[in-house]
Amino acid sequence: MTRRALTPRRKREIAAFNGWRTPNGELVAIENGELVTLHDGRKIEYDHIYQLGLGGSDEIENMQPITPEAHAAKTKRDGAARKKVRHLTGANKPKPKYSWPKRTFGRPGLRKKLDGSVVKV
Repeated sequence: MTRRALTPRRKREIAAFNGWRTPNGELVAIENGELVTLHDGRKIEYDHIYQLGLGGSDEIENMQPITPEAHAAKTKRDGAARKKVRHLTGANKPKPKYSWPKRTFGRPGLRKKLDGSVVKV
């Protein structure tokens, strides 16, 4: 899934869909073409409720206006959740730096022992 560009119109649609409020309940308003919090004028950021990396969509229903502080905290929690998913699915297992070639001496099916004798495998 790729991200869509957030145009000013799309930002307004996201804010309207969420009732012009952040998840913390702060009111959002438009000031000079930008969405800001109503009581202190901080700029609003936009966040995916369900992460794209874990199967979330890039639709308006999955987006929310959020303050920068809350966004940083949520991003930290989301990172921990992604790490846990990767750990449980085995995606974080270290990969070997080198793949050692399997050595066969002479014909396939024969191996040489340490003492120099050849055995059939």
